[in-house]
Amino acid sequence: MRSGNLPRALRLATRYATLDEFRLAGQFALACIYEETGDLDAMGRALDAAIGIDLRFPQARMMRAAARFKNEDYSGAAQDYTAVLEDDPSHWNALLSRGYAWLLAGIPGRAEEDLSRFLAFDPERVEAWIWRADALDDLGRNDEALQCLRDAATRWPEASSSRSKIEEAYRKLNR
Repeated sequence: MRSGNLPRALRLATRYATLDEFRLAGQFALACIYEETGDLDAMGRALDAAIGIDLRFPQARMMRAAARFKNEDYSGAAQDYTAVLEDDPSHWNALLSRGYAWLLAGIPGRAEEDLSRFLAFDPERVEAWIWRADALDDLGRNDEALQCLRDAATRWPEASSSRSKIEEAYRKLNR
């Protein structure tokens, strides 16, 4: 959205948010506009309002989780991802993100569980391998963490950026 359109977009979204049949869309639009302007508090209020209108609105929960990440509220983000997964257990992006949120929140056991589940679904996401290895290391399972990275390294050619990221993570853990 171009910044010149923000005032008009804000007026329209505010108006729609007051109309019963458009309240949910209006609140979500407001959240998007506030994200664009960097007003995370207002964004959070609009997302809370959207979720209050429809508890099963995964886009609002995912967006609120992202805002919580920006504010380093990793446990809060994990709660939003959990709510998305309760409604849709196959929302793999929520599972990956929740695993990372648990890792950053200092709950490596839950992180490792989520990341293992994710990797069973999609073993091609390099960050999932690295985050799982970090979780294993945080659990004191360094040998398993190193093996996780060795297993991941076999998936990518030697000159790839993914392989470089894995090798860097391996060097960090193999202290």
